Amino acid sequence: MSNMAHCRFENTLRDLRDCENHLDDDLGGREFESRKKMIELCRSVAEAFAGVDLDEAFEDADLEYDEAQG
Repeated sequence: MSNMAHCRFENTLRDLRDCENHLDDDLGGREFESRKKMIELCRSVAEAFAGVDLDEAFEDADLEYDEAQG
């Protein structure tokens, strides 16, 4: 099931943490391949933001969120 846009990152973070707790599990088939693909994706995201000050990079998004909340 896909995540709804308003809670996509919150839900994915929770699921990713669960996956992290099970990286050493004995997996087969599609789960084994999916674990490898997930790790590759995490590496790609980490590389894309290497050296980036995340607070600064997303400052505008935080301001827009705060303004929308009133």
